[in-house]
Amino acid sequence: MFPPGHKKHCSLISNGMHIVRVIPLAKLPANAPAVLDYFWTTPLLQGRIVRVTMGRRQITALVVESLDVRTAKLTLKKSAFALKKIDSVVTETPQINSVQLSLARWMSAHYAASLATCMKTVSPPFLGKRGKILNLPSDSASAKGSPPAGRLVLSQPDTALTEIKRIASETKGQLLIIVPEVSLALDLCDRLSALHPLPIHSGLTAGQFEAAYQEVADGSARVIIGTRLALFLPWFRLRHIVVEDPLNEMYKSDMAPRYNAPDAARQLAGFTGAALTWLTPAISTVHHHLISTDMLALEDMEPYWPRITQVSMEQEQLNGSRSLFSRHATEAILDCHDSDKPLLVLSAR
Repeated sequence: MFPPGHKKHCSLISNGMHIVRVIPLAKLPANAPAVLDYFWTTPLLQGRIVRVTMGRRQITALVVESLDVRTAKLTLKKSAFALKKIDSVVTETPQINSVQLSLARWMSAHYAASLATCMKTVSPPFLGKRGKILNLPSDSASAKGSPPAGRLVLSQPDTALTEIKRIASETKGQLLIIVPEVSLALDLCDRLSALHPLPIHSGLTAGQFEAAYQEVADGSARVIIGTRLALFLPWFRLRHIVVEDPLNEMYKSDMAPRYNAPDAARQLAGFTGAALTWLTPAISTVHHHLISTDMLALEDMEPYWPRITQVSMEQEQLNGSRSLFSRHATEAILDCHDSDKPLLVLSAR
């Protein structure tokens, strides 16, 4: 007893068709499958847009994989359903590049989220819309290696700005600077106006974002400053990624797949072969472990923050002092008074 689609599957195998896996770009019920299988006469490049029939609806979908039907013939013969043919191919060129697809697959595996959800996260909002066709360059930036640890630079805002200018002057290609908030992106764009940075954030209009998206794709934008949204641009020649204040809680998305932007930045650096720099005012326990095991290079930019001196008041009393202040603190207070410098004294009581 053969399943209903047995004869059609045998015909597909004999004719050398291809199974094409797609992700619907339309809104579907929560219980609908995230990835759908169709067939086509020729292999389709990942990232192309197609039209397919799902139930009684015709929807747009994104191609994520194309397989020779002969590699899955056993599965097809045992299948209780018949594959449908793709209605039409909307775009002849990919609208999503391999780096964006790699990021989506990494997020799907790392955060246990569906590939469809992750693809919608990395895809632009205008993807698949009528008349919206991107001119992406030939995709040569596939996954190049494991994500780098990068270099950790301890810095204050002023010294961080100096470091960013130095990196920009040495980078031969695109430079991405990630900041946690929109206001910080706008402020940094003003401070680095001489570099003509391209801002990327959620406050852009649909038209502004689409224009910026194409500027990154064709390489005309060299310095890009943005929030975590900028991680998913179609990079042309990304050579350096700078993440400012990587411990900031605003980097964590509160919507599925709930990714952490610094982690995604590391993966992006690995996929593109870009250098990675962390500009931070503090060291996390993870950073401390990486530094202690020589997996992360640490650079302390002077001046960092004021020198901290710890004094034992018990030892001060044993040395004969009866003052509320240590001798070191007393000298510092008198020095500030004599030089007419401001002084802030914090007390627990």
